[in-house]
Amino acid sequence: MGLIQCPDCGKDISERAVTCIYCGSPIREWQTEKRIAEEAAEAARKEAEKVSYEPETPSVPSVVEAPAEEPEKKAGSFTRRNKILAIAAILIVAGVGIFFAVRALIRPDYYQEGLKVTKQMGEMLESEDYALMLGMGASELEYINAANTGDYDSPTAVYAIRLNHEKWEKKLIDSLSPEQKEHWNRLPDWMRQQLMSQQNAAVIITGIIGRSVTGSAELIFYNQYRIMKKVDRLKGDPDLLYLYVFKDGMPVAVSFNDGYITGVFLITKDISLGSLQDVRNLFGEYECTVEQVKP
Repeated sequence: MGLIQCPDCGKDISERAVTCIYCGSPIREWQTEKRIAEEAAEAARKEAEKVSYEPETPSVPSVVEAPAEEPEKKAGSFTRRNKILAIAAILIVAGVGIFFAVRALIRPDYYQEGLKVTKQMGEMLESEDYALMLGMGASELEYINAANTGDYDSPTAVYAIRLNHEKWEKKLIDSLSPEQKEHWNRLPDWMRQQLMSQQNAAVIITGIIGRSVTGSAELIFYNQYRIMKKVDRLKGDPDLLYLYVFKDGMPVAVSFNDGYITGVFLITKDISLGSLQDVRNLFGEYECTVEQVKP
């Protein structure tokens, strides 16, 4: 099994990978698009070579044919070749252009998409009108003001977090009580699959926040100050999260799932996320791999 470089983050990954384990980039789609573009370019190149090396049928001048006409025929032949070569070159350039245009549409920059969300969440915190429209009380406003640090457009570090679904499912099943395992064993396969389909990276965030929330103000803040945006061109990856860490502001977790981008403030109780190892320690418990993508 060979290794290739991810076209987005540049890290070495398996050539058989469906998505990049570091940044979530859809590798299989990229390989398919690349192959199609290369095949189109190769076909155009062969057609151009065929025209360039095609032997000319010698012409036999007639008794009435003037010798001066022969150079004109050659000039006409070269003109025809040049036109075909020009068309072939245009097709190659167009094919490459289409390849990159399609790639840009179906391969979003997860980092930039998530950064748009964190900026908007910062604007929500700054808006007093937004808080009043939500009916925030004194305790909630105090919590909101503390979170309003003004630096949600400038993360100090960004991490790509990927849930290992197979390991996570095994861990969940192993953690079942004897009574729960009896229920589990009696379920038909499709019901088991339905339960497991609900386990994704966003569920992990909910679990971390659920263990950290200690008061109603924090819970209201988490439920109200979040963003969900529909992006039709984004297929997303339910097992991928981007975590944005800020100097003063609260960490923001952004998930990409079923055409939606969701951003939430990650409420952590007595947990520092100042380093890559800190983040790995937090998410390792949930069978997640963590890679730093910025800076």
